Amino acid sequence: MSDDGLLEVRDLNKYFGGVTAVDGFDMTVERNSITGLIGPNGAGKTTVFRTISGFHDPDGGKVVFDGEEITGKPVYEIVEAGITRTFQEARTFPEMTVFENLLVGKTGHRGEKLLPTTAGPKAYAEDERAAVEHADQLLGYMELAEKRDQRADRLAVGERKLLEIARALMTNPDLILLDEPMAGLPSDLTTDIVDYIERIREERDQTFLIVEHDMDTIMNICDSITVMEAGQTIASGTPEEVRNDERVVEAYLGEESA
Repeated sequence: MSDDGLLEVRDLNKYFGGVTAVDGFDMTVERNSITGLIGPNGAGKTTVFRTISGFHDPDGGKVVFDGEEITGKPVYEIVEAGITRTFQEARTFPEMTVFENLLVGKTGHRGEKLLPTTAGPKAYAEDERAAVEHADQLLGYMELAEKRDQRADRLAVGERKLLEIARALMTNPDLILLDEPMAGLPSDLTTDIVDYIERIREERDQTFLIVEHDMDTIMNICDSITVMEAGQTIASGTPEEVRNDERVVEAYLGEESA
């Protein structure tokens, strides 16, 4: 891994019965970058995401994050290491308020762990106060403060996307995996989400790995792109390099379904 490398995936394999979903996949995500992961439907992108984030155990290969191997670790350990993710359909808690949804995303509260009794309620209160302050700060940052006490199921689709990104930020991650953040959004809201992602990267030194089918978005927002086909890496490079790669044109960009 290079000095700037944050995530490295090498020779990753994942099988489901007799189906090979990921077949020797390789990818590197540089620190403070916005990296895209693209490919035709069924290429294995979602499986890669789920394997990196601990939802699947790999059948081979290695995942290294910030110099530490995290291959096959459970979800909570991967979150503690500094990786969190969003989902294609924003998974909010509909009957909770926007503010409560953020608090759910907070990890590392001492009240959640077995501690010596000397820690006491004061320590727990300090953690709770810090979580509340962090949530309110993020609500302001994501321009959701006016929605603080509104139920999440009353948010517009774009606001739900922002809420899920804000909840991911509650864990203070080093890397956020965004699964089709533009899915279901009209073009004006897509522009808004792109602006937020770029702003978060610049102002918070955040690293993103994005799976997305909107090629205009991917080509405009990403520093580098990795392309998958049939579970394998077929190309990796800058948007311009990927756009002009004949293998990519044949496998993905040239497909009507893409």
